[in-house]
Amino acid sequence: PAPAPAAAEAGAEAEAEPAEAEPAEAGRHYDFLLLGRLATDTEFIRKMLELFVDRVPGQAQALDAAVEREDWPAIAHEAHSLKSIFGSLNIQPETDHLKRLEALAEAQAPGAELRPVLRPVLAATRAFTRLFRQELAQLLQGTWRLSERAPGEAPASRLLG
Repeated sequence: PAPAPAAAEAGAEAEAEPAEAEPAEAGRHYDFLLLGRLATDTEFIRKMLELFVDRVPGQAQALDAAVEREDWPAIAHEAHSLKSIFGSLNIQPETDHLKRLEALAEAQAPGAELRPVLRPVLAATRAFTRLFRQELAQLLQGTWRLSERAPGEAPASRLLG
């Protein structure tokens, strides 16, 4: 099917971005700042990390398959769902990539336009799944700490690297 007229607009926005949106792994980060009071609740953090590890790899695979099929409703659905999870953990810049994928799906942009935006999301999913598995193991051992900070201060960003 022919792309919707909005695809031309979404395509123009994609051209303004770098052709390859693959960030350096060491530049990726996450934090709990968007969780408010829950940012210091270790049990809640454990549940968030488990949710990521248990659900996100399968959702990322479903998104990849939907892009391959150019299944616009499935792409929009999976990108929206992943955007919520990545956004809750303030995983950047991939949250922005997921917003972009959702917009491209709504515009029915060709898969070739979606792939460069999808690649860093898939790479981040693998990297954060590994990291969060390690952090969950530390939580179980009682060796995991949010971060060094003053009492009442929000937790700092954690860099992946």
